[in-house]
Amino acid sequence: MVADAEGLRRGDYRDPCEVLIRRETWTCAGCVWAAVAFNAMFCSKGRQYGKRCNDYCEGENGKG
Repeated sequence: MVADAEGLRRGDYRDPCEVLIRRETWTCAGCVWAAVAFNAMFCSKGRQYGKRCNDYCEGENGKG
């Protein structure tokens, strides 16, 4: 996507809720394997945290 002078992408001028949902489809947000230790997020499966992988599994309210 192309950014303009203020740094917003073309698709970011839509409904803010839709923009947030679209951005979270690429992340680990809500995955049951995501965990927190010492105020840092990590993947319990040993994968890179932050980029959604094939092991993504969404649980109830974000936790299994």
